[in-house]
Amino acid sequence: MQINIDAQPFTLCIDCPHTLAEGATVMRLPDGIEASCNEVNGLWVILEALGGRKWWQGNRPQVIRQVLEITRNR
Repeated sequence: MQINIDAQPFTLCIDCPHTLAEGATVMRLPDGIEASCNEVNGLWVILEALGGRKWWQGNRPQVIRQVLEITRNR
């Protein structure tokens, strides 16, 4: 499953096998920096690391809501 999250100035592509519980790989566009985790709690840490603390604080509710909404509907 691939999830694309637009949270300026980044687009985050989250790729996970079947569910977030199995882990995920996140790629930050446009620069292509990539990180992986093996559980959903690690995903939130990776997103903060890729976006930066200020970005994460400003976008956290939106990003979490989008990820959970997309995964719930699949």
